[in-house]
Amino acid sequence: MTTRKFFYVCAGVFLLALSYHLGASTVGAQGTGLGLICRLDGTDMYSTESFCTPSGDVYQYLSGHWTKTSNVFGGAPGGRQIVSYDSGVALASNGEVFVSSLLGYNGWTSRGFPVGGPVPALQESWGQLKSRYAQTAAPPSGTSTNR
Repeated sequence: MTTRKFFYVCAGVFLLALSYHLGASTVGAQGTGLGLICRLDGTDMYSTESFCTPSGDVYQYLSGHWTKTSNVFGGAPGGRQIVSYDSGVALASNGEVFVSSLLGYNGWTSRGFPVGGPVPALQESWGQLKSRYAQTAAPPSGTSTNR
């Protein structure tokens, strides 16, 4: 009887290993992609195509090739990424809106957070939190605190 149970356990482990071997493989047909935030219709004031990368680099199609014209964050993204872009307006991952005329040739300006943007949170230590709710007056020394 125990031989039969042992055989079933071994067969189950073997089938589990075989199914993993046949089913698990690395994906070779899909790459990471470029991650471009595109706007390629060419309807801005200069009728040129432009796109923006998540890191904030803005490229424009000039004289037959793509040229980096500016960076929305001024080169310091601070953990933010561009999630939406339209010629002259960019939306960062934290909800901040940036605007520029001339596709960033004159720089990008932060317009802040629209309604519903992030709410600043109070960062404090456990000690600061406890002191807010602690009793303000300590009992006199030598007095019993047992009640």
